[in-house]
Order: sequence, then C-alpha cells, then structure tokens
Amino acid sequence: MRSKKLLISLIFIFSLGFFSVLMGFSPLEKIQSNISPDVDSEVTLEKEKNDSDTLSIKIKYKFKTSKPVITLKSPQITKIDLDDLQKEFGKEHVGLNSEDEAITINLKDHMDKKNAGEFILKTTTDGEFRLLIEGIENTTLAFKVFNFDESSLIPSPAEPDSEKPDETATQDDESSNQNDQEAQDDDTNSDSDAGKLELTDDETDAKSGWTQSKHMLLSTGNITKDDKGNSVTPVLYFGALNYAIEGISVGDAIGGRPIHPEIFSELGDGRKNNITAANSAVIIVPKNGDLYEHQSKKNKEKNTFYTMTYGDGMTGKGHYWGSQRNFITTNLYNFKRPAENYWKPNIVGPDYKGDGSRVSMYEESPKLYSRTDPRTGLTQQRLTFVQQFKSKSVLIKTTQSFDAENTVTIRTEFKNVGRDNLDHFTGYTFRDVSFMKNHKSSDAMRAAPLYSLGSHQGIYTNNKKFEGRAEFYLNRFPDSPYAWSGRGTASSFFTGKETGFPFNLKGESEYDNLPNAFRDINDVGDKTHEPGAGKRWIQSKGWDSGVSMHTEDQSLEVGQSVSMTYATNLDISVKSHPNVDLYDEGTKEKPIMIEKDATSYNLAGYWYDYKNDRVKVTYTLDDENMENGKILTRDKNGKPGYESQTEDEKYVGQSHEFSKDIKLRNLKPGYHTIRVFAENDTTKQKPSDPNIEKQFSYLKTNVIFIPIEATSVPKLMIMSPERGTSMSNPHIPKFEMFDLKGVWTDSDSEKVTLSYVFDGDVEHPHIIEKDANNSSPGKNINWGIEDFSIKDFNDVKTHSITVTIDDGEYQDTDTLYFRHAVGDFDITAPQNIEFGMKQLVPGKTIHAVPSTSGLLKVNDYRRGNSKPLKVMLNIEKFKLVTNSIPGGNGSDENDPQANIELETSFYWNEQYAFRSNDFVIADGIESTDQWLTSTDLTSKITDNLKMKIQKIPEINSGKFKSKWTWTAVESL
Repeated sequence: MRSKKLLISLIFIFSLGFFSVLMGFSPLEKIQSNISPDVDSEVTLEKEKNDSDTLSIKIKYKFKTSKPVITLKSPQITKIDLDDLQKEFGKEHVGLNSEDEAITINLKDHMDKKNAGEFILKTTTDGEFRLLIEGIENTTLAFKVFNFDESSLIPSPAEPDSEKPDETATQDDESSNQNDQEAQDDDTNSDSDAGKLELTDDETDAKSGWTQSKHMLLSTGNITKDDKGNSVTPVLYFGALNYAIEGISVGDAIGGRPIHPEIFSELGDGRKNNITAANSAVIIVPKNGDLYEHQSKKNKEKNTFYTMTYGDGMTGKGHYWGSQRNFITTNLYNFKRPAENYWKPNIVGPDYKGDGSRVSMYEESPKLYSRTDPRTGLTQQRLTFVQQFKSKSVLIKTTQSFDAENTVTIRTEFKNVGRDNLDHFTGYTFRDVSFMKNHKSSDAMRAAPLYSLGSHQGIYTNNKKFEGRAEFYLNRFPDSPYAWSGRGTASSFFTGKETGFPFNLKGESEYDNLPNAFRDINDVGDKTHEPGAGKRWIQSKGWDSGVSMHTEDQSLEVGQSVSMTYATNLDISVKSHPNVDLYDEGTKEKPIMIEKDATSYNLAGYWYDYKNDRVKVTYTLDDENMENGKILTRDKNGKPGYESQTEDEKYVGQSHEFSKDIKLRNLKPGYHTIRVFAENDTTKQKPSDPNIEKQFSYLKTNVIFIPIEATSVPKLMIMSPERGTSMSNPHIPKFEMFDLKGVWTDSDSEKVTLSYVFDGDVEHPHIIEKDANNSSPGKNINWGIEDFSIKDFNDVKTHSITVTIDDGEYQDTDTLYFRHAVGDFDITAPQNIEFGMKQLVPGKTIHAVPSTSGLLKVNDYRRGNSKPLKVMLNIEKFKLVTNSIPGGNGSDENDPQANIELETSFYWNEQYAFRSNDFVIADGIESTDQWLTSTDLTSKITDNLKMKIQKIPEINSGKFKSKWTWTAVESL
C-alpha cells in the first residue's frame, strides 16, 4: 500500500478567554461569574475634537449590569492612545489584542450611581476612523465612522468589491479596449478556449491560481540532503521568519509592537512585523524534524536557521524585532510634505505612523497570496498593499519566486490606482545585509562587507563567522533597478523629512561627501561604477551594509505601472567546494540571442573558492562529456591551467574573472549549450603536505541561439518549451501550462501574421500577432505566449501545436508535440486552520467549527484502473503557546506552562469521531482516464468537523497549537 503524507505544523491557532487574549489583565477572574447579556445598555459616540494630527471621541455609556466590560474594535486600533486609556482606567483594566484589533476595558470603577459614565478616546489620526463598540457577549453597542472620506479610493472590508483599490479612472477605457479586442477575436478565432490564457497574473481573479491567506506563510524551494541526512531547506516569506513559521495573522503582523507584560508599553517602534520585507533563509531540519519548529529565546531548537537580514526572527531583550531593515516604499509622502530640493524627495518607510499612516501603508489594504508557480511547481508568494494621500494612491505588489537552483526572484510593481496622475514617481527597496544564525547575531557576524560580482552584475557578501554567502543580482532582468548602490540602511519606520535618508551625505575619511545611498533621484549609484570582481566600493569601516535601489523618476499616469526586479541567493554550502558563475545564463526558454553577423561569443564569468589555493575552470560546447573540455583559467605563466589565489583572496571568497571568445562560424542555426565547471588542484606543493580531496563545483550551463538566416520566404522556429519534438518524442509538460515562444525572420516583408492550431485543425486558427511589423528586416524577432494553457487537454494522448507565419505570399510552420505523462498522486492541505477565539465558562463545553486558509486537495495523476484513494487525518494534542500569555517565554520546553494541554474531542457529521488518532476524512476517491483528477475536500472539513472543548483551570486566556498530519493512501 502506497501513501503520501503531508505534515502541517502549527496550523491550529486557537484562542480561549472570556474576552480576548489580554495583556496584563490580571484581575480577570474577578469578573468571570454572573455575566449577563447587555440588555438595555447604551453607548453613544460624539466627535469631541479634530485637528490636523489628532481626533478625540467622547464615549458615553450606561449599563444595567454591575459588571460592565466593553471592547473597542477598529482597523486603526494602533491609532488609539493606549497609554491614555491605561492612565484613565488603570493598566489592570485595559487589555490589547492586536490580532483581533481590539481593546477591552473594564468600566466597573468608572460608573456613577446611575451606572453611567463617559470618557474621551484619543487617537493619533487626521483621516477616516472607524470605531465599533461591543458588549460582554459580542453585542454591538455603537458604531460610527468619523471623518468619512467620500473620495476614498479604498472600499472598506465590509463593502462590496473591497478586494482591490478603486481603479474607476481606467475602467471605461479598459472596458472599451476589451470589447474591441473581443470583437476582433470573434473575427479570427474559433470558439475553442484551448490555449487561451487561463492563468492570469491578477491575484484578484479566480482564474489566476492565487489564493489569499489571512496568515503569514512559509514557502520552500528545492530541498536537498547534506552528508548527515539533514534536509537543507531554502524558504521564502514576507516579514520575519519567526512570524512566518508561527503563521500569525496578517492583521496581527501590521498591528502595533508587542506590549511589555510588566510596563505596558510597546517594545520598540514601528509595527509588530514589517511585512514588506521580501526575505529568504535556509533551515537545516534534522531527520524526523519539523520545519515549523518555533524559534525559542534560549536557542534549544533542533533546527538550524540561517538568515541575512538584521532582526529577521531575532530575539533581543525578550522580544522579536520583526525584520524592520528590509522594506519597500515610494515617494508618495513627498506629495504631502514636499522637500525643499525636489530631486531629493521626502520618503517614509511603510511602518511610519506619523502624518496619517495611509501615506506609508493604508492599514486595511495589505493582502497576502500564494500559488503554485506554473514553471517550477514551487510555491510563490505575493504581498499587496496601498499607499494613499487624498486622491493619490499607489498599489504595490511584490512577488517572490524560487527558480530551479533556489535563487529567489523578487519583482515589485508600482501601479497608480488613484485619480490623479503622478508627475514624478519613484519606487524604492532598501535591504540591510546582516548574517544571523539561529536568530542570534553579534557585531562580528553582522559585519558584512559588500563586494562586486563583476561586470556590473551586482553584489555579494560573506563573513568568516557565517557559513554561507549572499548574492544580489541587480542587472539580470529587463526591468532591473534603474539605480542601485551597495550602501544605505534604515528602519521601516524612518522618515526622510527628519533624516534626509537616502540622500544625506556621510562624511567618511577618504570618502567625504559620499551619499548615504544616492545623491539624488537621478543618481544611479554604483550601477555604472565597477571596482572589479571581488573588489569593494567602500574600504572604510563603520558603514552599515545595505543594498538600496529605486526605479527611474518618471510620470505615472492613472492606470500605469512600473516594475523593478532583482534576485537573491543565500548559499550555505559555498565554503566547502569550488564555485563558478557565468555573467550570461541563457536557457532553452530564454537563450542568449546571438547577433546576425556575429562570428564569436564572449563566454565570461568568475570562480571563487574559500578552501583551495588553485582552481581550474573548464568548458565544453554541445558536449556533455566534460573530459573533452577546454581550459578557461591561466596559471602563473599565463598558460591554460590552474589559477592561484592568495590567502587573503581565499579568506573573503574573492571572485576571479575569466573570459574567452568562442568561434561561431561552423555552428548551425538554433540552440547550442555551453557547460562550465571548476575543480581544485590536488597536486601537493611538497611531499610533506597532506593529501587533498578532489572537489568540483556545480555544473553551470548557458544556452545560446544562432539566428535563422533570413530570406524572402518567412521562417519561424518554436524554441520553448522544447525544440525538436516529434510524435514519438513529445515534450512532457509537468503542469497545465508552459511558455510557448520562438523566433521568426523575414528579409523583405513589411508585415507578417502569426497563428497556431491544435492537432492540425486548420479550420480554427488562433491569432498570436496579426500584421506584426517587420521593423528589422533580416533580424530574428522574438514571439511568444507566456502561461500558454493546455488545461483542456487533460489526457495522456499526444497532441500538437502548429505555429504558422504568413507574409501574405509565403508561409512557414513549426510544430510542437506534447503529451502528459502518467504519474503518482499527492495531497495539499491548508497551512492554517483556525477555530477562532472562544468564550469558555467553567464546567461547560462548546463546539467550535474550523475555518481554513487554503484548500485540502488530492491530485491524482495515475491511470483510471488504479486503486481508489482514501485520506486520513491525525491530530496531536493542543498545547499552550506560552508567549501568548503574560510572562510566557515562547517555546522553551522547560517552561512548565508549555505542557498545558487543551482537552478536546472531535465530531464528524454530528457523530463522535476521535480524539487524536487517524480518522478517515474521505474514502473511495477514484482515478479516471484523465491525466489529472483533482478532488477538493475542503468543504468536508468545514461542513462536517467540529471540536468539543472545555475550560481548563490552569489559565484564564491564551492560544493553543496543534500539529495535523494528512495522509493519502491507496485503499486495500
């Protein structure tokens, strides 16, 4: 019997307490008995005072009960002056729950003889403020919107169409264009939808594949094993690693800093978790370990965590910092507070809370999404949020994706979704670079001098105290940053109005007048300044290591967008073997296009080695046998051989460049593959030297494309997803889509039309480009369709796509054959399942219903005569999250409170089912003759599963977690 297991750790966040998860609400026990409904209770709200920076609200109340407790709820809960409330009512009577955006107040000592009273609620906002007041049993006592902004571009969460900012300024034009396009398609295309773009990149579109998550997520890359059998797991996430592992809610993440349980003030500045930080890390998970193991302050985890941003999961003085030195922002603040020098605009970080926080981050706007990358099968994440000032509004989307080698590509799109054009716009990313191991660091480890990758490619950094190396590729993409520099760091709550960052000058000995990052918005920083591979831009010490980048200053009209893309790589194995990298890394999907008349191609790159003194780099052309390779490096005599390096160069991982012109005269048009690797020298310098182990780098490949020779007859080639397919040797797609791309050429035609048909159905062509301009006669021109959908071909037959080019007189065609392969089955499950916050009464039990973040699905790629599948669930005990209560200290296994368990039992379809053992959720799931049979079981969980829970005497409030394991097996 085969089985597939999916372990979801910490997916349950369950809170209990009579009112909320309270911080410092110590006399809670005194008001737990004789609670009655809020019958005839009265609360009224009046605006008391409103100026440019504050709003004061008078709250009047009258209760029939002698135990009055109210809860204030607001999306702008962090704008409420908590210190003032605690001064008014006493710290022991005021509790903050950032996750639920709620403040609970016990009014028992603030009522007159008529059980009435009033107080002033102070807020630090000059914009719209929504306030809901609930009674002891969650009854609504009052609700009011103050300073309602009729020109607001963002609907509230309770209003329709609240998924995205208002884009009405462009809807009419877009609708018109769409109708014109649809009419055009009707004239040329068949009714078949096969091959049309099913997967859009609009995360709000149900067909996009993006799924919104209410919780912070952790996504893995390609996992490998080290020599000890541990899992080397690259991960990507937004915000801090510890919060991604714990899966805290997005709402909690953007709330205020945690409250100190003793002094009742926020720990640090900014938000709890800077969610704009596009972070990545490597986690070493031992055999039978848990990827989602929480980090603890006493460093007793079994996992090993490697990160490269200061404060990413770090504990310090009893709290986490929230990765506040890696963030994204824009110059929108300068429209509100213009700088004296326009070319040095005032900007603020996304966690800045002054001047009305919408201009840094509209707190109702952040949304987190995930989906399976159709190119790699790995999970990618996207964060969206809005910055807004009056009728000016910018939607910011950041997408993180792994490639096959675990390099993370980070693309940020800035879109004008307001009602005003932005005459001058710039978008920014700032990244601190500090190495941390196991969420702890030191001054020595944080020191991360920045070196050039060479050839204007970007930056790398390493540290003798840290096992790995971090690389930033800043010139690899068509929309790479307009400007970047290897310096400049700030915190996510900074304000440029006060600091001048990133344009202020730093007086540094031999580098006087060097700006913090840029001289002004026209300065491209270090992008055009190349000190040489392995060399530094700044020699002096005392600079914070950071990478700063921004888009070009430009006009951004309503509906327009600009993007900025770069890539990072954190490799913790680089110090154990030679390494080689290439400046060009063409693939079959995106080869390096050789110019028409070129007679040679320059193969350039670099090698580095932290361990060996002498290294040789070899390459082959269209030959997989590397023993036939030619040497790229030179020995001390200038002859091909092993290149030497000094101890200092070895110590810092100095990059050593190589370059060679490869002759192209005898190569035929089409693909050609260059393979490169490095090896160390095992020759002893003297007989007494110890033996040296032979070591090799990972193989690097670079695909180039020799252009088609142009004639008066047009020519066309399919290059992606694969070239040279046939009926007997078809392309085997892993997913339901791929990029269909290629090149065409024509020596004399002014226009050509490109189209395609499926399976030779020439009666129903689909247009790719109609009357495409031949702007460069004789040159090879790219064509293509990204995310080309083959969803309608859900079988295991061989199919064809024939692409035709037509210049009105002649035609040429090329055909791609593809076939899905029979495979296995797998299971996917929600990363988070919640039962919410419950009010428990001693001696009584309640039934809680789950809600999910994500889908429970079984994907079956087997043939139709395969054995049916069944899905089972195993639930471990719910244990107290000790840092969710006052005085708790995280995941310390020695904390006696960590052993507190919640007494639970489960019911399925109203019948008692189990306590924790394997329970069959679904059985008899049949395979079909289709390639993919996908069964969605999510509703079975939400409709049928209930949990019975009881109040436990040890604590009054807190959160509980549980680990759930889903198993799909073949039925006997």
